Parts: sequence; structure tokens; C-alpha cells
Amino acid sequence: MNSQAAGASEGFRTPGSMSDAMSAALARNRWAVALRGVLGIVVVLTWWFGAYALVFGIALLVVAFRLGARHNHLAHATVARSTI
Repeated sequence: MNSQAAGASEGFRTPGSMSDAMSAALARNRWAVALRGVLGIVVVLTWWFGAYALVFGIALLVVAFRLGARHNHLAHATVARSTI
């Protein structure tokens, strides 16, 4: 009996048999690999959408405050001009 055959029978794997075992495990659990890929894409898209919403919301608040200040300034100028 050679040493490789003895090692394989005792639960030790040679490099070739390890890749075969990994291929077999991936083939049996192909659905899990696909599910992990889909969930990864969903998580990344959720983060991108959240970042977009946060930046867009901050930009809208800045515009709203600037327009509000401009409106108040114009309203006070109109009132001051009508009293002269």
C-alpha cells in the first residue's frame, strides 16, 4: 500500500481530491451560492439608494432654507417699500 492511498483512507486528502471535494460541495449547494450572490447585490443596491436619498435630502434642505430666506427678505423689502 503506498502512502497516498493510506493517507486518503485515513481522511487525509491530496490536493487533487480536495478540489474535487470542493467542486462536489459547490455542485450540491449551488442554490446557496446563488442566494449569497443575489443577497449581496440587494444589499449593495440598498446602500447606494440610501446614500443617494441622504445626499438628495440634504440638498433639498439647503435649497429650502435658501429659498425661505430669500422669500422673507423679499417680503420685508416689499413691506418697507409700501410704507414709504
